[in-house]
Amino acid sequence: MSIASTPTYYGYENCNSYKRRRKGTCDQNDCFLSEALKIPRALFLGPATVAPMVSRAFPEALVLPLPLLKIVMNREKIDLLKTSIDNFDTLLQSPAAVRQISDQLRLLRSEGVLSDFEPYSTKAGRRTGIPVLQLNHPAIVLRSQAIQPDALLSKIVAGSMMGDYDHCLISSFYRGDIGPILREDVCRAEPDYGDHIVVYVRDSMLSAVKTALKKRTSRELRIFPHKKFDFIESLASCSGVVATSGHQLSSEALHLGKPIFSIPMEGQFEQRLNAMMIERSGRGIQAGMGSIEDDLNRYFNRLEGKMEASRNPAPEGYCFHDESDRAASLAQGL
Repeated sequence: MSIASTPTYYGYENCNSYKRRRKGTCDQNDCFLSEALKIPRALFLGPATVAPMVSRAFPEALVLPLPLLKIVMNREKIDLLKTSIDNFDTLLQSPAAVRQISDQLRLLRSEGVLSDFEPYSTKAGRRTGIPVLQLNHPAIVLRSQAIQPDALLSKIVAGSMMGDYDHCLISSFYRGDIGPILREDVCRAEPDYGDHIVVYVRDSMLSAVKTALKKRTSRELRIFPHKKFDFIESLASCSGVVATSGHQLSSEALHLGKPIFSIPMEGQFEQRLNAMMIERSGRGIQAGMGSIEDDLNRYFNRLEGKMEASRNPAPEGYCFHDESDRAASLAQGL
């Protein structure tokens, strides 16, 4: 996502990772724009996959195309070779895309760009001579001292995706400049502890996760997306969460005090870092598909204790509450 501020418009450029992101993340960013930043009108630049959601949230908004960088998965792991091949033509056309976006920014007399982890608007902003602010979570990997191959690759990708910028604010439930940016519905939810487990994993993982869960617990499993149950209501009232280690869902679960069984996607260092920090916080465990049954035993043996710990304030160095207003204040100031 990126915002190019103008006298009458804000340009909102949806980052390419929205292709796999939950709809809730898009809702969260829409809320941040319309409520926290008080934006009356918006120019959105984004891939066609998000155009319908943008139009529903901002009926008067103009939606213009933004190149979509694809991520090709092979079961639970990123296929680097196929990802490179699928994106070759898009990357080859990047200079022309940057020039086109630069022209749009000049046409609308844009005053600045606020970008969420995509390189096109930032390069266009610098080309146009206007200030660029990065506001995202994935850049948290750049603050890690890890030197494993997946960590080094993640840092290279993060640097490339962020492009050129003047300022950077990292939103994170750990080690961030600001805490997480949460949806209003999540912030309004009243947490309770029912007898169901919320499950949100990739399709390729679901069968193995369900089988292992049913061996270990008799609790109801609410697997999302779900036709019957509301996600936020189920999240607020569950006894625990079994999910991949994406930052948004992890932040929502932590905010609502839910112990997390966090499964990082193989080869995705950012998710491994998220899961590791969840375990260090005492609010969940870092798990793996190769050891899922042992990890579930560890999780359920400690579930009651982690539910109790989740009622306490966040440990030092962590932030589990919404910081949308602070993010907006800092963004407007910069």
